Amino acid sequence: MNDGSDGSIPFVLKSSSKKVEILRNLDKDGSHPLSNETVHLDVLHSHTKGWKTYTLSYYDLILKQLIRIVTMECPTEDKTCCELFFRTINELL
Repeated sequence: MNDGSDGSIPFVLKSSSKKVEILRNLDKDGSHPLSNETVHLDVLHSHTKGWKTYTLSYYDLILKQLIRIVTMECPTEDKTCCELFFRTINELL
């Protein structure tokens, strides 16, 4: 989480230790069964007025639905926020 008071982009990242473990298993070069799955990135309007929600998910074959792994609320949908999203995910890993 960053409130933007230091001049950087404000954001709120949401995940959990279990979801980060799933994210590690999605490594395409790994040996885990999830390594063959495709991840999906979607950016939607947030519940917070004027903000965007970046969502990284994968389709679970057993549950037959998209499972959200990481979400991030930020003020805009642009290259800078997208880069921040993936950079922060790499820090989680």
